[in-house]
Parts: sequence; C-alpha cells; structure tokens
Amino acid sequence: MMHMLSSFAAFATVFLAVLPAVASQGQVAVLPVTYEVGRTGVQSQKDIDAIWTIIKHAVKEADMSVVDQDRVQRVLASLEGSRPGSCRDAECLETLIARLGAANALAVSVVDKEARFELTVAYARGKTLTANVFGNKERLRDDIYGNIASVLQQTRAPDTGGEERAGPTPKPRARGNKLDPLPFYLSAGITSALALSWTAVEITGYARSRDIDGKATPKQIEGLKTLRIVDGVLLGTAAAGAITTAILFFLTDFDNRNKKDKTRAKFSVTPTWGGGMMGIEGWF
Repeated sequence: MMHMLSSFAAFATVFLAVLPAVASQGQVAVLPVTYEVGRTGVQSQKDIDAIWTIIKHAVKEADMSVVDQDRVQRVLASLEGSRPGSCRDAECLETLIARLGAANALAVSVVDKEARFELTVAYARGKTLTANVFGNKERLRDDIYGNIASVLQQTRAPDTGGEERAGPTPKPRARGNKLDPLPFYLSAGITSALALSWTAVEITGYARSRDIDGKATPKQIEGLKTLRIVDGVLLGTAAAGAITTAILFFLTDFDNRNKKDKTRAKFSVTPTWGGGMMGIEGWF
C-alpha cells in the first residue's frame, strides 16, 4: 500500500510541477485602470470596466493571458507602500513582472476632458504611449486596443526596429501556431486511461501480495515481478501523458476563432482487467 501511495505522489508531483512553468509563459500583469473625469478626482467605474474588457481582448489577440489580479495587487502593494498608484514607470513595472514571473506589465490611465482624452499606457517592456485623443470614447477605445495589441505582439517577437504607437484596431489573426482542441482531448483521454490502468495494476498487485502472505510459489513471485514492471511502465507513460496534456492545454485554441462551428469531442474511459479502454465520439 505504501508503494502505491508513493507512486501516486510521484505522479502527482511531476504533473503539478510542470503547470507553473508552462502557465507563467506569455502572461501580462495589468495594473488597476484609472479613468478620471475632468481632473476632478472622480473615477468612472463604467468606463474603467469598458477599458478592462478592451485590455483582455488585446491581450488575447497577442496570444497571451492576464495574471490573476489578487497576485498583482499583493506584489503591487509591497512595491508602492504608502504611495498607491505610484508604480507607473518602466523600472517599477519591470520589478513587478520579475516578481510575478510575467512576460510584461501595463498600466492604462485616462483623463476625460469631454472632446479630448489624455491617454497614457505604460509598459514594463515597450514604449510608453502618451497621447491626446480627440473624438469620442469609441475612438479612445480603438486606440487603447490597437496600442496594447501592437506592443505586446512586438515585445514577444524579435525586435524589428518598429516603433509602438496608437493605431487602428488590428484585424483578427488566424490561429497561427495555436492547435485544434482535438489533440488536447485525445491526450487527456489517453492519459486518463493510463492512470486508471496504473491504479488497477497497483490494486491488483497489492491484493496478490497480501494473499501470498510470505508463502509464495515461484510462479506467484514471477507474477508479482511482472505486475511491478507493468506498474512502472504505466506510471511513466501516464506521467509523460500528463505533461503532454498540460503543455497542449496552453497551446490549444479552444475558441476556434476561424471556424463557425466548434469541434466537439466526447470521451468515455472504462477500466478493464490489466488496462483501460477508451472510447471516442466526435462531431466535426
């Protein structure tokens, strides 16, 4: 029984250890958005929420994700101390992403002066945008979206000598290096089957060793050795499958942005003697 628990602990450790390393890649720390109405100190929560939505879409357009806000707030509080809102320069933002393990950080500030908007978008890695935007809020939001998507894409790719600036909304991109969901579902199903098979072998081996109770025949000993070999092989392949599944999770385009009908896949896993059986049913 102890061998079974230790084997399962090793499998879980390998699976969980790979997740933070993969998850930290391509993340953006977003600082609290400020939207001041006419330099009165009054913040417009409605406009802040609208800008937050734009930021999330722009980050997704760059094939990145947003760092959890609770983590950002904790680290930000330690950096700003008694001066909330002071971490808006590149040096402080660079320190922030170093502590979070993120790829970049950004802070959006807007001062609404009716027909003119004073816009600032600061980055840890990328040129800070400071601009006066003339027009309505739709134009302001387009400029915010275009600048963030452009800067994040350029700072992820090798330097091309281009200059980050506000511009029109980029056209939606194809998936590029994103994968269809099917490989992820296949990997998850196969890994589940392997894990169930390994569990069945562990339980069988434990039950047989208890039945023998020190009076094993050579045939029984040989059978236990075979089970132990099968146990090791299943554990190793299940661990490799878990790592592959975790990596595929972050490389998969679950939205299927360039398809109207999303791929659907359904799996059923049924453990059987000495292994597992996986059934796959899909619609395309």
